[in-house]
Amino acid sequence: MVPKSTKKPAANKSSRLSPKIRTSKADAKQALIKATIKILDTQPITEITVQDISEEAGVNYTYINRYFKTNLNLFAEVTDALADIVKDKSFDAINKYIRKQKASPTNISVVELDQTRLTTLPIAMKRLWLVQYLVSSGVPADRFVAKSKESFESAVAIAEQLGFDRETARARIIYFITMTWIEASLTPFFGFTSEEINKSFALTFTDAIRK
Repeated sequence: MVPKSTKKPAANKSSRLSPKIRTSKADAKQALIKATIKILDTQPITEITVQDISEEAGVNYTYINRYFKTNLNLFAEVTDALADIVKDKSFDAINKYIRKQKASPTNISVVELDQTRLTTLPIAMKRLWLVQYLVSSGVPADRFVAKSKESFESAVAIAEQLGFDRETARARIIYFITMTWIEASLTPFFGFTSEEINKSFALTFTDAIRK
């Protein structure tokens, strides 16, 4: 009789972390933050559960309580991550324009600048909606000040790289932030479509750049 094999069957490979595998605090936190960002694309924040997040992250749901204490703390750290994503994407886009200028000295067009805004707008909007939800849920608004200021100063630095003086750069970025907040906070109540909003903003954006 052939003896039975004592070799254990190979485990199914998965791109996610197994909930049974211990992972470091940093890795678990990053996995949960990335999972939340992904889920926000498909589910309203009010409907997202710890089970949804932990399943998407591939880690045990107890990590949320262990490392964030509450869902609100997790969502607050997600807003920080979203701010960093916007900053990184903006720098990447502007650096391409700067390299283009060095290769062939020309002014950056309004269309190119507006394209940079449109590239980061969905992420910025996601952060704004999340911040609004957290503030309405009792999280102090000043929790988001430091990261928001950091993002603002980074945007000003980018504008300065394109040739704007600091005062003008600050005015332009404040204008863009104001318009984004208006879009996130008010336009849904009027029933405007995204296309209508973007067309209107493109006109005001062009006027602002030309002044």
